[in-house]
Amino acid sequence: MSRFRSTFFALLCSTLLVTAGAATAAAASAAPDGDPWGVVSHAPSPQRSLGSNAWTAARMAAAIPADGASATTAPPKAQPSAAPAADPLSVAPRPAAATPETSPASPAVTAKGLAADVNASVLVGKVFFHNTVDGLDYVCSGSSVNSTAQNVVLTAGHCVYDAGAWVTDWVFVPYYDHGNRPYGTWYAANLTTFTGWTQNSYREYDVAFVNVWNNSDTLGHTVGGEGLRTWSGIPQEVLGVTALGYPAGAPYDGEWQYYCLGDATLDTSDNTLGMPCPLTGGSSGGPWMQEYDNATGLGYDMGINESSTGSSMYSPPFTSAVADLYGQIQDDVYA
Repeated sequence: MSRFRSTFFALLCSTLLVTAGAATAAAASAAPDGDPWGVVSHAPSPQRSLGSNAWTAARMAAAIPADGASATTAPPKAQPSAAPAADPLSVAPRPAAATPETSPASPAVTAKGLAADVNASVLVGKVFFHNTVDGLDYVCSGSSVNSTAQNVVLTAGHCVYDAGAWVTDWVFVPYYDHGNRPYGTWYAANLTTFTGWTQNSYREYDVAFVNVWNNSDTLGHTVGGEGLRTWSGIPQEVLGVTALGYPAGAPYDGEWQYYCLGDATLDTSDNTLGMPCPLTGGSSGGPWMQEYDNATGLGYDMGINESSTGSSMYSPPFTSAVADLYGQIQDDVYA
């Protein structure tokens, strides 16, 4: 579920509430309490993504961003913390087996007024999931990431877990285009995020990876995989960022990719990176990339759309902890 904050962070507590029954329907693994960089995973029941729960075009069109839900209290700011020391990670992007076609992404106005056209990426898609408490469906964004198993999607932590429970009926649709699914629908096999997110909702840990499956092929073979870039510490500035996503809150409709271009700087109040970008709810979980190739749609994921003030977008820093999160799931195979 997309999570977009006001200046006072009032909107940061979305109601991506789901029933605790989803957690008992399948096994989950958790790190010890008190370790915010610990990794926690949840394997949803595959039957939940099929049959009567199928994501029809009408159901997808009716799904809403978090801005359509009520929010009354803001979660705590990220606690100052240091990620475990480790060397930075650089995973190269991988093209698809066959070169997919690309189309221009709709431009989003940036504070810098950049006029360059950015092509939509077939590796970026729309995320859908269900809230069993309020009975509503919600949307986020995500991207296919290169991995050994070729089945990994990067998104935000609040797009897989919120309000004390895991979401259900989670699917990823790469290159979603006004209801069309040219590269299929990919179902969650395993949801993974930080305990700093599941236990405390600290924004610094609002990152998730999802292993996905489809009866036809692997995601990486079908659309390719973005690269992944992390740092050994928290960077003060990141230059040349391309952000993509499917904003669904006004004035956008969530039917196509929009982009922002700019440089990101560190917000020391909560250890997040911010850049000028007006994208709204629904774009949450969409990638921040460096070295984006406009011809192939490939680049290096180094952040995500996590929250917004309306004029600026924020991302957790991709430190070595994100590299560890990725490393624990990137070679897991699901049939």
